[in-house]
Amino acid sequence: MASCTAFHLLLLPFLLLTIQSPTNANLEGDALYALRRAVKDPGHVLQSWDPTLTDPCTWFHVTCDGDNRVTRLDLGNAKLSGSLVPELGKLVHLQYLELYMNELMGPIPKELGNLKSLVSLDLYLNNLTGTIPASLSKLSNLKFLRLNGNRLTGRIPRELTKLESLKILDVSNNDLCGTIPTSGSFSKLTEESFLNNSRLEGPELMGFVRYNAAGRFTHFQPSVNGNITWRIHLVNSLMIDVHEMVKEHRWNMIALGQRHHTSKHDTKVKCKMIYPVNDPLDNSTLCELILNLRNFNPFLFKDDAS
Repeated sequence: MASCTAFHLLLLPFLLLTIQSPTNANLEGDALYALRRAVKDPGHVLQSWDPTLTDPCTWFHVTCDGDNRVTRLDLGNAKLSGSLVPELGKLVHLQYLELYMNELMGPIPKELGNLKSLVSLDLYLNNLTGTIPASLSKLSNLKFLRLNGNRLTGRIPRELTKLESLKILDVSNNDLCGTIPTSGSFSKLTEESFLNNSRLEGPELMGFVRYNAAGRFTHFQPSVNGNITWRIHLVNSLMIDVHEMVKEHRWNMIALGQRHHTSKHDTKVKCKMIYPVNDPLDNSTLCELILNLRNFNPFLFKDDAS
């Protein structure tokens, strides 16, 4: 009798392990089912997601490669509500994460930065909040990053400029702040990528203010790289006597570059784009250079390297 009892006790852990193996043996299935538990699915699009099945490749809206590794998740416009889960970061072979046009809330998990194979991340038209994770800069294969139409806040991580494969970025219609990065892959982007972020300011623009022999500014000549189209507003208050400003050593007041005048009368300045643009134009206005006698343009910056 004692030997039979011992045999049963030894067999019990093996049976428990066998019962638990359908979920524990498949990390990808576990990760996907974590998302299933975190969302409401009124349309029953996730009805086939059965955690007792060891192969999530049989689930609807899940695509796998020849080695039964999850490479694509297509849940766009699926009427899902709830939140994203950090477990999604375990889908290391995922190439397309399509969760656009749902009612997802909460932050973007920083663990999505572990999806090293990801080519497309589409989370647009949800109710996502919080900041854009800097960890997304680790997605070296990422070509499409669309986060527009959410309620994201904070600054655009400068680390994202290191995404050399990035072709399309859309963070429009959020509540982002700070300045727009312009280096790396961002140098090829257009202003449409950043529109309708009322607290977002454009990149610093380097160029030249031209003034005539009378010492009055006439126009601004920008010098930029990339595909962004720049147009500068010149207002009546731009007519300032430069000679008098130099004589009175008031350069810092208007934050113009401290550079000796050349025969061409060029003076280097910086300015920022201003959002939103109030007046309709054929070409997008991204930068206003505004000077007046009481406040010499807070959008100009002193250039010590001039």
